[in-house]
Amino acid sequence: MKTVEQCHNYVLSLHINGSQLYACGTYAFDPKCAHFDLEELKINSTDPGQAKCPFDHEQRLTSILADGELYAGTTDDFFGMKAVIERTSSKRVSIRTVESKSWLHDPVFAGVELIRGNATKHEGDEVIFFFSEMASEFSYISKPMVPRVARVCKDDNGGLRVLQNKWTTFVKSRLECGSGNMLPFTQLQDVSVMPNNPDDASDTTFYALLIPQWKDVVASAVCQYHLRDIQTSFSNDFLRYNDGDRKWQREKPGFKVHPGTCITPEMRKNGDFTSSYNLPDDSLRYLQESPLLAGVVKPYKDKPLFVAHHDTYTRIAVEPSRPDLKLRKSRIIYLGTDKGVLHKVVLRDNGTYVSSKINLFNSSIKNILLASSKGMLYVSSAEGVAQVPVVYCQAYSSCSLCVKDPHCTWNSTHCIIFEADRRLLKHSVETTCEPITGIEGNNARIQSDKDCSSPLMLLGLSMLVLLVISVVLTRLWTHHHRVCCLDNTKLECINSFPPRKHENLGCDNHLVEYTNGYGNITEPPNQTSDNEK
Repeated sequence: MKTVEQCHNYVLSLHINGSQLYACGTYAFDPKCAHFDLEELKINSTDPGQAKCPFDHEQRLTSILADGELYAGTTDDFFGMKAVIERTSSKRVSIRTVESKSWLHDPVFAGVELIRGNATKHEGDEVIFFFSEMASEFSYISKPMVPRVARVCKDDNGGLRVLQNKWTTFVKSRLECGSGNMLPFTQLQDVSVMPNNPDDASDTTFYALLIPQWKDVVASAVCQYHLRDIQTSFSNDFLRYNDGDRKWQREKPGFKVHPGTCITPEMRKNGDFTSSYNLPDDSLRYLQESPLLAGVVKPYKDKPLFVAHHDTYTRIAVEPSRPDLKLRKSRIIYLGTDKGVLHKVVLRDNGTYVSSKINLFNSSIKNILLASSKGMLYVSSAEGVAQVPVVYCQAYSSCSLCVKDPHCTWNSTHCIIFEADRRLLKHSVETTCEPITGIEGNNARIQSDKDCSSPLMLLGLSMLVLLVISVVLTRLWTHHHRVCCLDNTKLECINSFPPRKHENLGCDNHLVEYTNGYGNITEPPNQTSDNEK
């Protein structure tokens, strides 16, 4: 018996289709989709929602609308037991996966992306699916869950005799997210895509958010994968179960066309194959048995970008690179937690840290949409939707908080937006600072025989140097460009100065170089100050 709460109409997908909005919902365990007029938001027509939307809102769904056709990964029965990846279209016959555990074994869908083919390379369009499923290829007492990436070709029409109305191009590879003795992260939560080159879709990066399979382990990881590595894996040998040896083995199929191959424009031009109807039956039978490929797709640098040991992240969004972020060699990732908190995470070559945490909801974050053109994040949970600005420098009340955010900089009195095309230091410096050495961790000390109140220490500009050692933020307060107080509050620094000598005590972020855990501070240009000319 279903509860009243379960029988609401939960809208689970929204897609823009020209001048219309295409929405699909559970509709009290009777899925339906509707075409809305975008101007008036009136329903123009409705469609059956089976295989486009699950019956139960607790079941996972991922979908994308490509050229008027819907590609969806979901379940298509009342009990949520039959998983399917299906393309539905008003222009041609629907195509779906084979109902077999060798194709989909209790999957949890996490993401989908359309990859446009490169015309100059005679490539066709592809649709990439990300999901986790139970792994049949491991001989364990209990089947482990593994992350997968699968591909179907957009021009796939199914087979003529074998795999009729089924995918002839569906192949899947295993993703890896872990390193050495690290706990493997196997359950995909969400995927964020980042095109790096608008003229080359193959130059695309995927940021995958994963958690461990075991519910009592609270941890999350983000792994980065490149599309070229994923596409290369789709040409690997297949992984087949040998009944005689009772184990899985690599197998190279001996067909003219590799099973699962997309029909490219070049193949059509040469007359080899004009459509999936022309593919050999024996090749399709081989694929029908199992589309699992051998090998594994490894993450960038063979390890996660970062691991959070005390948070369960549910959704991810990656901010596109901007001039200010490039200048600071930073990548910003937004992560939503199961507690309704939004984390702004900064990735740098030397380490990763959480720049800010915003409490938005009391329940798990369900989606994060980054609208770069508006400079806004739209974050949703079961409670509602929140609009959050990407840049919120005015919210930081202290220098130490301000300079942790790559969008921001401190101007000695308050936090302002950092602009890459504006000089950070508006005045020149009379002399360079003395070299600072021997700075290590929380026990850092300034190695200098000059007292803070010495006239030699009270010249130049004011700024703060942000020193990051082992991802620990340490404040270096300066007065007129001379470092005086390390890891103290501003009040403590003020008390160390003679009366009325602390007016210019302030801070700003500054370039720091990192060598073996020690900080070597890069000084600004050595020039003469304007007021001394």
